[in-house]
Amino acid sequence: MDDINSYDLLMLLPMYLIFLFSFVVHESAHAWMSCKQGDGSARYYISLNPIPHIKRTPFGMVIIPIVTYFLIGFPLGFASVPVNILWAQQNPRKYGLVALAGPVANLILAIGFVIVLGLYLAFAGKIGFHSEGVRQIYEVLRMAVNLNVVLAVFNLIPVPPLDGSSIPCLFIPKRHLSSYLRIIWNPSMAMPGILIAYFAFSGLFGVIGVPFLLFLDQILNLFRGLV
Repeated sequence: MDDINSYDLLMLLPMYLIFLFSFVVHESAHAWMSCKQGDGSARYYISLNPIPHIKRTPFGMVIIPIVTYFLIGFPLGFASVPVNILWAQQNPRKYGLVALAGPVANLILAIGFVIVLGLYLAFAGKIGFHSEGVRQIYEVLRMAVNLNVVLAVFNLIPVPPLDGSSIPCLFIPKRHLSSYLRIIWNPSMAMPGILIAYFAFSGLFGVIGVPFLLFLDQILNLFRGLV
């Protein structure tokens, strides 16, 4: 038991740093797209510096990820950037693009980490892949891939307060957009939405996430064959 606890503590820092980087990129993508589309409310959050994001949601960016890491072996949390509600009402299509930017950023990150992990596998054989340090680096990089796939898939679920609830603004008929925005912005929808997303996630991840990770495994096997 002591060995397991020591290992968990050893891996906490690199796992948390990967979590922090992935979430900051996600929120920075929202902020960047928001500014590009004409809403400067989130300009302060276009940064890879995690401090502004931690200050905005310290519970979701620090407490929750550490607790979930020790509970399930995987850091989870939440964050957000400000949005000008009036601007969003007047520009719902652009608001939909802002929502889409976060999951897209995580998919790009996942692909980037796959390339890094693949190159690491291609050269790890020279060190000895089964050595403890090499294995730990592999696990951290693999978690980085998994975390970003999870973030992308989970946030695509179309229930508030997740990004997926705002993405339909890209194609909903204009006459229904005002009513739709009132529904997804209703604070009372947040908790039911999270519960629905939680139960829907396993099914959605099985349809989208698992095949994607299996495909990535095939790519990693190609890199491993280069050793």
